[in-house]
Amino acid sequence: MGVSRDRLPYEMRRAGIREDRVPSPKTLYRVEELGREPRIGIKAGLAEFYGVDLHVIWPPREPRCAREAA
Repeated sequence: MGVSRDRLPYEMRRAGIREDRVPSPKTLYRVEELGREPRIGIKAGLAEFYGVDLHVIWPPREPRCAREAA
């Protein structure tokens, strides 16, 4: 679905995504251009909007305890 960064929040609200899961255009810029990872609520909102599993977009991280055991 080709939706511009500025239009995406509006389209997400229109689709019934909860307000606390709708990213701002600034957040979308940080994700797209700077490679930052948004908070979990935003991830869930984007996954819901695009109809995919959250982990398709952002693979799960290795648990912290697994890193410490190595």
